[in-house]
Amino acid sequence: MLRREVAKQERRWRLVTSTPDTGELDRSAFYLDILANLFSEEELRTLCFDMGIDYEALPASSKPGKARELMEHCRRHNRLTPSGSRPGLFARVQAERPYLFEDR
Repeated sequence: MLRREVAKQERRWRLVTSTPDTGELDRSAFYLDILANLFSEEELRTLCFDMGIDYEALPASSKPGKARELMEHCRRHNRLTPSGSRPGLFARVQAERPYLFEDR
């Protein structure tokens, strides 16, 4: 278990140190952590359904992988933030876990 956590942090560190800091990386990493660790698989499925995204079509087999691919899908399709009358992924996560955003 500890080795997996260290490997996960190392991957994040490499991503952060190889990407110019625009602040968006920290925000995305924060939301990815929430999706991967604080949402159940069933909640991820429901979130995808509500957003019109096929959970099964996300190219990953684990829950953290599905969370990552959901973030990537939303980034590629400009759905992280609100667009028109549709709330973005970030707003949906905030609505599901409002207590995580009280001090932000």
